[in-house]
Amino acid sequence: FFTFLYGDLHAHMISMPLMLLALALLLHEVLAAGHDSRGRWTQFFALGLIALTVGMLRATNTWDWPTFMILGVAGLSFAWWLHWRHINRRSAIQFVLRVGGFVTLSFLFVLPFTTWYATVYGSILPWTGGKTPLWAYFDLHGVFIFLIASLLVWDTGRWMRSVYVGALRGMGLLLLSLGLGVLAVLAASVVVAAMEYQAALVVVPLLLWITFLFFRQGQSREIQIVLALAALALGLTLGVEIIVIGGDIGRQNTVFKFYMQAWMLFSVVGGAAFAWLVSAAGRWSPGLRHGWYIIASILFTVAAMYPIMASRGKAVERMAPDMPFTLDGMEYMKYARQGENNTWIPLEDEYHMIRWLQENVEGAPVIIETQSWREYLWGGRVAIYTGLPSVLGWRFHQTQQRTMDPLVQMVNQRRANISGFYATHDIEKTWEMIRYYDISYVIVAGLERAYFAPESLEKFDAMAEQGLLEKVYAQGQSTVYKVNKEADLVAREVALAENME
Repeated sequence: FFTFLYGDLHAHMISMPLMLLALALLLHEVLAAGHDSRGRWTQFFALGLIALTVGMLRATNTWDWPTFMILGVAGLSFAWWLHWRHINRRSAIQFVLRVGGFVTLSFLFVLPFTTWYATVYGSILPWTGGKTPLWAYFDLHGVFIFLIASLLVWDTGRWMRSVYVGALRGMGLLLLSLGLGVLAVLAASVVVAAMEYQAALVVVPLLLWITFLFFRQGQSREIQIVLALAALALGLTLGVEIIVIGGDIGRQNTVFKFYMQAWMLFSVVGGAAFAWLVSAAGRWSPGLRHGWYIIASILFTVAAMYPIMASRGKAVERMAPDMPFTLDGMEYMKYARQGENNTWIPLEDEYHMIRWLQENVEGAPVIIETQSWREYLWGGRVAIYTGLPSVLGWRFHQTQQRTMDPLVQMVNQRRANISGFYATHDIEKTWEMIRYYDISYVIVAGLERAYFAPESLEKFDAMAEQGLLEKVYAQGQSTVYKVNKEADLVAREVALAENME
């Protein structure tokens, strides 16, 4: 809901259907293993579809790709084992063909992307900053942890009822070793938690418990799948406490991206767990059943308040609190002001200017508008609302996505050139920059007037008088100049004639 509340067409949102599709395809492979009636070509195309889905995550939202590659290899390996149950020459060849084929195809399908894509954000570093406290961990994952723990308790109870004491004869040493091992792991999790990794107090015992139940005799495939997904999700929530992707802003994106994956996995696990538990609750004692329902109802109610409270929280954070409710994402400009560089900018003028550009400018000509002193202010507003290309988008996003030298310097140079473009009094330098960036429209509105002196902006009127620019829009503080491309041709001819002389 957070994703859609902000209406951000972000990579993590676009990848959600792909993640669910990959889960569904892998689920089918595991459930069908051992009694698969499909022909070889059908199985091959199914494998190719899984490889294509997982591979495309690399191009859609790269952070999801490692997780689902691991899940793909694990899921297909598990399906292979369920089918063969032993290792011989034939089964080994089949393993290489299926699992190796999946890995190979997933790389081949995405070659058009990986061939031309490059980034320096590929290193993994230890995280030494602040860790997630236990209360925050439960705040973020509490509903899911409750459902997972309930499933583990219920399945453990079923297991205990199916095991007779007599069956444990002669296993004393093994049971003692397992007990000591469990105590050692739990003690280690306490030590790790004391080192600030408080999430380990929850994750490590649950992972240990899941491991026992996954391998218990007679365990159903469906529960094994759910346990595996739960283990992966829990592992992700602990992993972001330990490592971070190099180049991140602290660990902001590392937590954000991997928590999204964890929530997706948790939601699938939680749905299956809830269905099984509700089906079994009728056989529980009344006290246990009523107590579980009360706790579940409280947690679900609290969680269900998020859409209501988050919507309200987003709604009250308005630039114009008194404006009427509307679905028009530009309507607020008629009522709001933006404060930058010790100046209040009335946005109504900007609104009418942007509307004019939307309605009158055809194609994708390049515009130039000034930058704010940092992101998440009013800079880039014309490009954002019109879709027209500008000399520079948000500087930080551009440097973040172009991390290799000399691209960062080139982006920063563009920012400096934009400032120089508006600040200079030299018409010749201004015209040279217009030609260099192939600018078609020059924006001089409230934001530009907040950052640059009136004398430096007067040059645009002078250029209009010389025929280099044409004032095509003017209302309030907002002015739009159109570059006279024919004047550029004349200027070149004059320069050529002067050089020949």
